[in-house]
Amino acid sequence: MALDHIFKAAQLLKIPLLQSAEIELKKIEDEIKKANAHISRAGYDTYECYATHTMLNIDKILEKYDIVIKSAIINNYSDIIKKLTNIKESIADIRTNKKSPDDDFEKYAKQIDGLIEIGTEIKSVEGELSKEQHKIEEKDKKERRNRIITVISSIIGILGLALAIFMYFKKC
Repeated sequence: MALDHIFKAAQLLKIPLLQSAEIELKKIEDEIKKANAHISRAGYDTYECYATHTMLNIDKILEKYDIVIKSAIINNYSDIIKKLTNIKESIADIRTNKKSPDDDFEKYAKQIDGLIEIGTEIKSVEGELSKEQHKIEEKDKKERRNRIITVISSIIGILGLALAIFMYFKKC
């Protein structure tokens, strides 16, 4: 889209000035402004895509682990979650309130830096999170296995007792 407007402006420069020069220059200026607006929106879209991708990666890592594990391993986990929520809200606010092609992307860049910092911190402990999650899963498996063994043993015991009682009364 931006290139379309740039090419239109270039075409206008090639056309002999049939109308007044002021009108032609105004058309060229309008096309350049439209191109600039498209480029600005593309910049916002680029930041938005990067932010979304980074947030999804962070969420994808965090959703795999139990809250107890995350809280125990990630330093200041609750603060990180608050910070992540604030960044998401700030990005939504920036998206809603983007103004003109003259906007700079400083606000977005600041939020992206915060996301990168959080993502780096979380990725740095992902191995430890995984290891702890595995320990808990193994412990849960062992507990389930022990419960099953207990239930089966109880059933066998009850059946044995029932058989013994039956045999006792059969002899009498």
